[in-house]
Amino acid sequence: MKLRIKGNTLRLRLSQSEVALLADGKAVEESTSFTLMHKLVVRMEPWLLNTIEAKLEGSTITIFCSQEQVSTWANSDQVGMECTQDNHTGHPLYILIEKDFACLSPRNDEQDNFPNPQAGTAKC
Repeated sequence: MKLRIKGNTLRLRLSQSEVALLADGKAVEESTSFTLMHKLVVRMEPWLLNTIEAKLEGSTITIFCSQEQVSTWANSDQVGMECTQDNHTGHPLYILIEKDFACLSPRNDEQDNFPNPQAGTAKC
């Protein structure tokens, strides 16, 4: 799972195996250790409500997403899911969850990424 934060936007990109786990009703998680005592955890969990919602507790960001939406997304060509969450600041939180596609230029760390739909057609 990759996380990008820019302003009030959270963008997550998930590999094929992570999308499959979510579709099976299981959570996925990634963490980054800053010290032995401090780490940032990003977690996605399917849930029964028909919404996408983010929560921050301590140093853990949890994104809850509808199991129904995840199943539809995982089993289709749909690239992403998105929502806007009211955070009562006047600047809502935008959440974008996408399938992580392989780059058009080969890289060693992308074996589990989705095949890029533009592979073979794009010119560098």
